[in-house]
Amino acid sequence: MSRTSENGIGSALSYQYFSALAFTVSGAVFYIVVAKILPTYDLGAISLLIAISNILNILFSFGFPTAAQHFISFHMGKGDSIETYSIAKRLITMSAVLSIASLVFTLLTARFFAIVFFHNPYDTYLVEAASIYVAGSILFGVFHGAALGFQIFRIDALVYLSSVSFSYFLGLALLLIFHGIIFLLLGIAICYFSGSGMYIIYMFYKRPSIRERSYKTSLQSVFSYSWPVVLSGMLGVGASYVDRFVVAGFLNLSTLGVYSFVLLIASSLSFLSGPITNILLPKLSEYFSTHQNEKLSFGVNLSSTILILIYAPIALGVAAIGPIVLTWLAEPVYASGSIALIVLLGISSIFVLSGVLTSMILAVRKTRVYVVITALTLISNVALSFLLIPKLGMLGAAISNSSVSVVAFVVLYYYAKMADLKNFDWVTILKIWLSSLGMFFLVTVERIEMGNFARMLPLYILSGGAIYVVLVNLTHSLRRMKKDEFLSLVPTKFGLQRVIKILLARAF
Repeated sequence: MSRTSENGIGSALSYQYFSALAFTVSGAVFYIVVAKILPTYDLGAISLLIAISNILNILFSFGFPTAAQHFISFHMGKGDSIETYSIAKRLITMSAVLSIASLVFTLLTARFFAIVFFHNPYDTYLVEAASIYVAGSILFGVFHGAALGFQIFRIDALVYLSSVSFSYFLGLALLLIFHGIIFLLLGIAICYFSGSGMYIIYMFYKRPSIRERSYKTSLQSVFSYSWPVVLSGMLGVGASYVDRFVVAGFLNLSTLGVYSFVLLIASSLSFLSGPITNILLPKLSEYFSTHQNEKLSFGVNLSSTILILIYAPIALGVAAIGPIVLTWLAEPVYASGSIALIVLLGISSIFVLSGVLTSMILAVRKTRVYVVITALTLISNVALSFLLIPKLGMLGAAISNSSVSVVAFVVLYYYAKMADLKNFDWVTILKIWLSSLGMFFLVTVERIEMGNFARMLPLYILSGGAIYVVLVNLTHSLRRMKKDEFLSLVPTKFGLQRVIKILLARAF
């Protein structure tokens, strides 16, 4: 994984992480402010609008963001620059048409969504405002996928950072000034359209222009790749959101508001996996184009190790101090979701590896697997939601939601092995995860003994980090990896590589 179109994987990864972190922080600031100034009912309404928008986004983007990542990198791997640019332009053009179609469809069905989900036809105007947000997010998503396909990871990180992060601040500013959720959606949409314009400038005006046209990749090939992605995406959103709809149906919007905030905290940590998968899919697609199967397996193992090394301790660390985090970020009433937060983060701490396996399956064009995966996850979440939520409330919802990642991982792993994934390094993965789990239990005991006070957070964080580093070194968790290969992926800026080398000295 040493060659990219920029300054190496380590540099590209650092930019992607910086972008993801800034996006997560700006989103966190936004939701914290919203949770403090708006009643839980309004937070539930915002959550419902975002859920509806995500469903429409997946339907009308037709899997083109993922297709752009794969096909552009695939032809880059073959050295065919004419076809690379041609397929990019064709995908973007088709996405513009779909964006307009989504706008029209949402306006026509706004009243239906308002009646079914908000139980109030007067909220139709909220769904109508969301139509602009949906249209902008479709275009922006395809441009984002195309930039990753071109492997201009640094530029993508900068554009994504400036657009998506600022969208929260503009949306929040309009919300505070005009006191309406509609203005929040309009502010976010404006930034998405502006970001799309920046992508156009960087990809097609600041790079060598190629005017020749090529049609080696047929539309049939693109649609054959994309239709399982969009179908599985629809089922997947249903599988991911059904617990929220059931909470709204069996309980109330105030409980949905608390549960949505808990989900927000849990899902915000996905920024730790996003940069790795952003780089992994284009690189694996490139290896697939040149039949480098050994590099495919090596990339999956290396990425899995790095992801679990970063994600597991942070997820379980946040779970250990959950009651403090929820109270500090919102209000004391939100602490009622701390058990649900532990379930969500605890299960995701190892099944987050689904993202890495997803990249491999997408890279080798086995997209029809996702129809099977999402059908099973939908069945799992629906069954558990109706079974557990009426009895266990938010805890039942968290268990139902977490079943999605468990089922997805099991199926993905099976098909990845079928697709020639060799020697998945479970030994390293489990050593790192058990070290994180040990840290979780020790910090939880420390918190219970010393109290749920915000002023104690620095102590809990420092002790948790120290415990994790000690356990990783004691178990020699990285013994099966080559030290030089691992350190080559760590950015040298700010002495980070030297710090990691010292902290993990005995882990190899």
